[in-house]
Amino acid sequence: MSGYNRGLIDWGVSYDDEGYKDYTAVWLVECNDIEDGPATIRNTPGLPAIGSYWTFGNDFDPWAFCRPGWEIKAVTNHEPNSLWEVTQIFSNRPLKRCQDSQIDNPLSEPYRIHGGFSKFTEEKLFDRNGDRIQASSFEMLRGSVREFDANRPNFVIGMNTLMFPPDQFRDYIDTVNDVPMWGYDRRCVKLSNAPWARLLYGTCSFYYAVDFEFEANRDSWDRRALDESGWVLPAPIDENAIDPTTSQAFYLNPKRYVQYRDEVGGYKTAFLNGKGKPVDDINDAAEINIEYYPESNFYSLGVPGSLT
Repeated sequence: MSGYNRGLIDWGVSYDDEGYKDYTAVWLVECNDIEDGPATIRNTPGLPAIGSYWTFGNDFDPWAFCRPGWEIKAVTNHEPNSLWEVTQIFSNRPLKRCQDSQIDNPLSEPYRIHGGFSKFTEEKLFDRNGDRIQASSFEMLRGSVREFDANRPNFVIGMNTLMFPPDQFRDYIDTVNDVPMWGYDRRCVKLSNAPWARLLYGTCSFYYAVDFEFEANRDSWDRRALDESGWVLPAPIDENAIDPTTSQAFYLNPKRYVQYRDEVGGYKTAFLNGKGKPVDDINDAAEINIEYYPESNFYSLGVPGSLT
């Protein structure tokens, strides 16, 4: 059996001298069996879950969370009853738990969210004006002169779970988001680590505290490289023409490529047009997009849809 939430019938807030606030929400719940009791009413669909923040109508307070202590009482006493009042408290007070407490449920605690920035060195193809980093002879510069300091935002989402963590998320490590999340496009958020710890709850129960460590790369985690090689299609060949030996375009047949020679016959590398043909100007060189990391739906891990 279950109850039906008929809606909010009373609400209010109180403030103390220390700046803490306690919101009160009273719900009217109707059960479909007069033998249903408070335990059934507590699980009524539509009632805010423990850890939910205060948001009703136009009222919104992301720092006040639903507390574990609920008051559930029958509307009519001393006779069969189908209507119940459920009173919940939403507060910004710290939720303290003694080591031997068996009342507060750690699985109901809200997410622990923090973050920062990860510093690294990145090789760049373009300067701040969008021009390629190259010598006056149009040859691309190489080495440390193209390496610059950069930072990536990182996000740590902490949550408690009953599942043994490696069984839950080992296939998600070093994968990227398959859908937009947290303001970043697809393939821009990577799960880099997920440290966990087994903790004691009460006197004989255990749960796991997991910290999902994400890194964001606004330009995506795919890598870009100039199309450059010492092997090219020889000049007479039209790269888009169909090769009779494979029934595909010539540039798709690796056997058609030859080593590139400069004007005096020396071997060297060349910038290519994306289809095996050398180009004279580095600015005409094609770029290759390298997708390495597999995709995952991180929301299936239970992480929040918003960090605010």
